[in-house]
Amino acid sequence: MESLKLAPDEVTHKMVNTAVLDLGVSASELLSGEDKARLSRQPSADRAALDGRVYGHLPILCDEVVQALQPDTYRKPIFVDATFGRGGHSRRLLEVPEATVFALDLDPSAVSEARRLASIEPRLMPVHAAFGDLIQVLPPATELQGLLADLGVSSPQLDQKHRGFSPIEDGPLDMRMNPRKGIPASEWLDNVTPEELAWVLCSYGEDRDPFLAARLAEAICAKRPLQRTIELAEVVADVKAKTVGSSPFQQPARLVFQAIRSHLNQEVGEATRCRLPIADAWGGAQ
Repeated sequence: MESLKLAPDEVTHKMVNTAVLDLGVSASELLSGEDKARLSRQPSADRAALDGRVYGHLPILCDEVVQALQPDTYRKPIFVDATFGRGGHSRRLLEVPEATVFALDLDPSAVSEARRLASIEPRLMPVHAAFGDLIQVLPPATELQGLLADLGVSSPQLDQKHRGFSPIEDGPLDMRMNPRKGIPASEWLDNVTPEELAWVLCSYGEDRDPFLAARLAEAICAKRPLQRTIELAEVVADVKAKTVGSSPFQQPARLVFQAIRSHLNQEVGEATRCRLPIADAWGGAQ
């Protein structure tokens, strides 16, 4: 990122500002004089590249990914972008001569963007499916040159308040990758036991403290029903402030949201289903 000379985007500013409220300072006060000067003369193209809500998401490590997947002897290589998102990686893969890209995503809004792009680029093959269903949706005997899976939540999803993925935006507590299937996080939280919730938080939240997970689970269940993202975030922040303290640079509920989202969407299971069959059935770079 340093070589790109890009300023922090608005989401980063929101996270920092939210985290430092108790310190009585603003995010801008944390910037050095050099950073402030650079922000003031920030080119509009850089700002456009960063603002995912208006101009599209800037994918991470795009050049490195394409370089790693570049064909050696393959003619008409076939790639899979297992998490299309807004298509940043797929667009770059389509720059490979004669390449075909199968673009999978579970999010209907991402699939709509893939179909729009496919209408002008016939080498892109949109598929509305989870990446774990890859072996079922690819044509039989397909020989892959490479597979890309950028797992987790995307910036555009975090920016959409009604999706419920962000602990710093007030919206319905949903968190489903496909809002047309399954139950929202609010409904799951209404029915989950404290023991199961503690297991989810400890297993998928990257926080291996079982005692903290249990405290968080008990506090969340005690506050039910929870319908809004901010309601859940406030419960978590209160528990963490009383037990482990708070960091001015980390949103307290970030890992809790990650754990619940991962469990609801079965992300670990999908990743397992995605990877293992491909190694047996096709080969090529992964």
